[in-house]
Amino acid sequence: LQRAGVDLGTVAVRAQGSRSAKLRGFEERKAAGFGQFRSEEQWKDRAPSRTADLLTDFNGVVVLANSIGKRVAYGRGRCQLSLFIDNARVPIDDRTSIDDVISVIDVAAVEVYTSISSIPVEFANRINGCGAIVLWTKTGVDR
Repeated sequence: LQRAGVDLGTVAVRAQGSRSAKLRGFEERKAAGFGQFRSEEQWKDRAPSRTADLLTDFNGVVVLANSIGKRVAYGRGRCQLSLFIDNARVPIDDRTSIDDVISVIDVAAVEVYTSISSIPVEFANRINGCGAIVLWTKTGVDR
């Protein structure tokens, strides 16, 4: 038996950016213009030491220490913002800070929604009523 080779035409491969599928929703929501968005490229020069430090640049977000010294992110009207990590709701109470839940070195991107009307539908039915912080981790993200 002889092998016969077949000449194939040129194949073109196109990719959109270097972000993984995990951050595709982040990029789509950012393009839509609702909410506030930051990625690691935007904060790496500041070298934040804690996750809550990432939130201080967002309009309408105040990070304060509560009565036991835990740093809490509040939206308008001193309402504690709901937290999502990789699309999963993470309950936070008075004994837990965002810094206790995730290290700043693990965060690839942040979305913040400070009003109920700006929250995308995928997060809206799972919030506490005033806004949300959505964190995306580096796990599975092309760097």
